Amino acid sequence: MTLLPGEFTPLLHERLCDLGTHIPSFARGARVFHRFTGTPVSEPTLRRCTERARLALRDHELAGAEAPAPEHRTPGPEAPLWVRGDGVFVRLLQSEWREVKSLALGEVQPPQVVQGEELVQCGTLSYFSRMLEVDAFIRAATGEVRRRGVDRAEAVGAASDGASWCQRFFEHHCPQAVRALDFYHAAEYVQGFSQELFPQAATARWWAQKILHGLKHDGPALLLGSLRTWAEVGDGERRGERAAKTLEYFESREAWLQYPALRAAGWPIGSGAVESGNKQGVESG
Repeated sequence: MTLLPGEFTPLLHERLCDLGTHIPSFARGARVFHRFTGTPVSEPTLRRCTERARLALRDHELAGAEAPAPEHRTPGPEAPLWVRGDGVFVRLLQSEWREVKSLALGEVQPPQVVQGEELVQCGTLSYFSRMLEVDAFIRAATGEVRRRGVDRAEAVGAASDGASWCQRFFEHHCPQAVRALDFYHAAEYVQGFSQELFPQAATARWWAQKILHGLKHDGPALLLGSLRTWAEVGDGERRGERAAKTLEYFESREAWLQYPALRAAGWPIGSGAVESGNKQGVESG
């Protein structure tokens, strides 16, 4: 085993980088490192080790992105792949908010019936998150996308909240993918409009449940028809304007609302894994 620069063994280097990555304060990370390893380390040393690891990872990703695809391609995964994208904003030290873009990639498992409802989940999940602009993120993710065999899989699906950067990512890395608007994002829009439409909570809940049941089992016709009606009869009032905006959101994504066809083909209809990854791995960091 080759020793790395400095006085620490490779194992201690690994522990340093783990702490420097996962603990927001380098000073606190240095104290934790000393407590658990018995090896004193200064805050600047922990900072340098973490930064050096970050640059090494960046160089590795760039090398993978710039390398040509292998001429002799190995077979892709047998199970369909589900690619999910989502972004989350985090506050930096100077109170500046920046978006971290994340992917979750997994193999679609056979459907299971849970409490009378057919549920499709993914296994062998892997995650990729970076605070980059969209073009740089697309390039940096190339290695992980190739590693998972997205370009070689017989079937690929992709879900997001409809953000434009996600669609650019899918167009670049998996243009063949079957796409979906995350059902739970769709439900949030429907529920938000229902509360605008009906002042009584019970009525708003009943209307939203009816629309969402139709969306999941019959497709978007009921949703779009109802929104068009409310947009026309709103007469410029607040709920009419809200209906028009909600209608515009769903009409521009109608091709991704085909949940009955997705479910019949055995695809998931959500992107919860990437959102959970953002909460556990990004926001909590």
